[in-house]
Amino acid sequence: METTGKQTTARIVPHPHRSPSRDPMIPPKPPGCLDCLRTKLHLLPIITFTWLAVTVCLSYVLAAINKDTEADFPYISKTANVDPQRAIFSQMVTMGSVLYGICSTMRYLSMKADLLSCSVSRGYHWLNIIGVCTGLLVCLGNTILGNFPTDGYRSHYKAPHYVGATAAFAGGVVYGWIQTRLSWLLEHKQRKTSRIQLVLMIWTTMALLTFGISKVVYEVQKSKGYGTKEGTLRDVYLVSTVTEWVLAFSIAGFPLTFVRDFKASVLKSPRILRRDYTEDIQAHGGLEKDIDYKI
Repeated sequence: METTGKQTTARIVPHPHRSPSRDPMIPPKPPGCLDCLRTKLHLLPIITFTWLAVTVCLSYVLAAINKDTEADFPYISKTANVDPQRAIFSQMVTMGSVLYGICSTMRYLSMKADLLSCSVSRGYHWLNIIGVCTGLLVCLGNTILGNFPTDGYRSHYKAPHYVGATAAFAGGVVYGWIQTRLSWLLEHKQRKTSRIQLVLMIWTTMALLTFGISKVVYEVQKSKGYGTKEGTLRDVYLVSTVTEWVLAFSIAGFPLTFVRDFKASVLKSPRILRRDYTEDIQAHGGLEKDIDYKI
């Protein structure tokens, strides 16, 4: 601050770590990896599906090598009932659920921008909100089923696993249909995406129904002593396990339908408005100043 007579002028001192030619209100470009995530959002669904697929396959391979489960299509949860695959599976499923949640959030923000640019009823905006909430429910279900295996616990401790599986599988189907409806609403922008999602959701819904029916039939017949999975119940057991794998990969792969949409999206840096109070300013009238930080 420089003072001349009664006039007071302010002199701006450049930031010691910032180039003098840069506007102080323009944020510096983020590092390469962060800028890639910000401008190449279409990589996020690919990373999410790859991570979840590797999680399931790795758990199965380790269980088969250690002979902890049968080699031909066991239930996915049966591949992660003992260590080390139990610890690996739970950790990787949790991380994959976080990625799935980020995909759901990015899809919500993308659809929100598209809906605001169109003259649609308010109900579709609420449908978009319900969609992201359902997507986050799927993530919660995945973490629960991944961290509560079915074996090694008493029967009443198995309930969290089945609750998580219901939220993940049934919630995943509901989430997929909601996103398909939103894509059809914006058919002029997402025509190919909406058709792919429709076919995928018909396939996934059929897998869910087949899995649910065959699972109930198998458990009921096994409890009544009508046979075992190695004997007379082998066919219904395989139908149940195979459709579970199909269902899991279909739900995990649904975010891949967001790739075309995310290619046209760029995540802007958030802005933080910080209200700065100082003792000196408050002592002279309680003035305040707003500092706008852009990350």
